[in-house]
Amino acid sequence: MRPMDGTFGAALAVTRESIAMFRDALRGLPDEAMAWTPAAGMNPLSVLAAHSCSSLRFFMGCAAGQVSSLQAYREGPRAASFAETGWNTERALEELDRLEGDVKTLLAEAPAAALDSIIGWPEDPSLVMTGAGALFRSVAHLREHAGHAQVMRDLWLASHPG
Repeated sequence: MRPMDGTFGAALAVTRESIAMFRDALRGLPDEAMAWTPAAGMNPLSVLAAHSCSSLRFFMGCAAGQVSSLQAYREGPRAASFAETGWNTERALEELDRLEGDVKTLLAEAPAAALDSIIGWPEDPSLVMTGAGALFRSVAHLREHAGHAQVMRDLWLASHPG
């Protein structure tokens, strides 16, 4: 097996850190916390976890040269993640564990040339990026939602003392 490209290796390291942050935000929370929101219009932890997993898989797959339909992603996994209310804490942690393994495999097999490829979708001509852009987008988006999960944990604990 060939060594992983340095850019993909760096992305994997940051992805692992972000997944660890997400896991830490969820550990020890009761299942009730996964469906709770501090205000109307906010997404609960179950949605943040499901969406983070589906988005990372899609955009990191694109970065690795496995470009798929944007419309199918938006209408399928993305839409399903925003409707997700059934993930309990254990399920979210399992999905994050699975995601980490899948990302490692994906990036280990990704050709470095994929980073320079231009990715566009006929469904949304305004969305054009390189493979590297898709990689950075996926890593940054995961970190953003890991931070959201940390804040949601803090808000849950503050509003549910004891």
